[in-house]
Amino acid sequence: MNQTEMGAVGGVRKEAQSNYETGKRSPDADYLARIAEVGVDVGYILTGTRTPSSAVREEGSTYDPRKQAILVMVEALNGEGLDHVQDAAEMAKQVQDLKGKVAQLEGKPE
Repeated sequence: MNQTEMGAVGGVRKEAQSNYETGKRSPDADYLARIAEVGVDVGYILTGTRTPSSAVREEGSTYDPRKQAILVMVEALNGEGLDHVQDAAEMAKQVQDLKGKVAQLEGKPE
């Protein structure tokens, strides 16, 4: 796959793809999710370490490439970065739970 084709898969132009490949810029989560959908090893792109295919997608399991892209980025964090991600995830979970309770009280499906 050439840069134009890879960029199209990721939703970016050839120039952005080239910048990602040369290290001038880093891809965002949306780009990583899009390329993961077509089977690109996002872990390898970000860390240089190949991801076993069974860890990426198991037969019959639900697969969300956004989660895969986020998990790969989290793997590269340490210390304060992990604290921020944990705080954000806990807040997002609380909001999700509250919305579910409100929907339940209103008799709406979640």
